[in-house]
Amino acid sequence: AAYVNGEAAHVLDYDNTAENMGGNVSAVLWPALWAAGQAHGASGRDLLLAHTVGVEAGARIGETVNPLHSDKGWHPTATIGVFGAAAACARLMGLPPDRIATALALAATV
Repeated sequence: AAYVNGEAAHVLDYDNTAENMGGNVSAVLWPALWAAGQAHGASGRDLLLAHTVGVEAGARIGETVNPLHSDKGWHPTATIGVFGAAAACARLMGLPPDRIATALALAATV
C-alpha cells in the first residue's frame, strides 16, 4: 500500500519542499502514514501529529547534513525522507523509545 500511495503522491504532486530537509517531505511521509494509519486505525489527528513529527525529524537531519549532502548529488527526498517516514510511523504506532531507535536504524539501511 505504501508503494502505491507513493506513486499517487507524485502523480497528485505532493512535492512540497521543506527547506531544512532539502526535499519533498509530504511525498515521502503521506504514503507511509496512509498505509500505517489504515493498518492501525489512526484518526486524522493521529495522522497530522505523526506527519509533524516526520517533518521535524527530516528538518533536523537536513539541517545537519545540508547543503553538503545535496551538493554531493544526494537526493534528500529519499535519503533524508526515509528517516522522517520512520519517525512519523513510529509516532503513529506509539512505539517505545527502543523500538523508535530500531525503526530509525532500519531506515538507515534502505
